[in-house]
Amino acid sequence: MDESGDLGVSEKSSRVLVISAIVCPDEKQMDRIIKNARRNKFNKVLKGVTELKFNKSSPELRKYILSKLNETTGCYSYNSYVMKEKITSEFLKKDKTKLYNFVAGKIFGRIDLPGTMAHVFIDKSKSKAYDIKDFNHYIIDKSQIKNVGIDLKIEHLDSQSSRGIQVADFLAGALFKKLNSSDNTYMDVINPEKFPYYVNGTWEK
Repeated sequence: MDESGDLGVSEKSSRVLVISAIVCPDEKQMDRIIKNARRNKFNKVLKGVTELKFNKSSPELRKYILSKLNETTGCYSYNSYVMKEKITSEFLKKDKTKLYNFVAGKIFGRIDLPGTMAHVFIDKSKSKAYDIKDFNHYIIDKSQIKNVGIDLKIEHLDSQSSRGIQVADFLAGALFKKLNSSDNTYMDVINPEKFPYYVNGTWEK
């Protein structure tokens, strides 16, 4: 799981905050997307690059990563976003951590997870132990709405060490482009028949 857009609500902030979560029965499928990009046509371009990021990648690389989601098996995505101009809660405007939790919670309040146990890998953006604990409790509670009794394990990782988080960053970046500037260039690469994705209440498949 990863996000695109900042958490600020000032005039200089992004219009939208997007969080994307990819659900996959085998995380090795995400590993292969990044590994193959490095090994094949982008091997020279990515030499020395420690982490793949949507915002730092060429249009060609962005499309390549996103197109590979169409080749996965049993994977799909839940995505949540908030348009900053519609935030009326002063509490959320003032507390960036709570704003992030709120948007992420919208995913886990709707997500259908297979089995009785699931691992969640999230970019380690929270530095305080209290904030991490608060997020974990909030997300676990939200996940029980549709997945009663599920054992949810949440790991906050450096995105450099998680290829799944890196792929989620590309998906979040593509959706951000669509919502923030009506640019469908990258979301149009994804075939919802092959990689279904859910955006705040609507399935595309």
